[in-house]
Amino acid sequence: MKIRNISLGYNLSKDVANKIGLANMKFYVQAVNPGSIYQSLKWYDFDTERTYFNRDYVMGIEVGF
Repeated sequence: MKIRNISLGYNLSKDVANKIGLANMKFYVQAVNPGSIYQSLKWYDFDTERTYFNRDYVMGIEVGF
C-alpha cells in the first residue's frame, strides 16, 4: 500500500490573528509520496515502473490581511 499524500494544517484563532494585525493565519505541512506501508520490493515503484519515486515535503504559512 502506497501513501500518496499527507497534509496537516492549523488555523490560528481569529482573536490571536487579530492581535498580530492579520485577518487569519494558517500553518501547514504536506508530504507527497512519502513511502509505502507494505511493498514486496522497497526499491521499485510499480505505478511508474521505475526504481524510484519522487518525494516532496512542503511547509508553509498562509496569511490573510
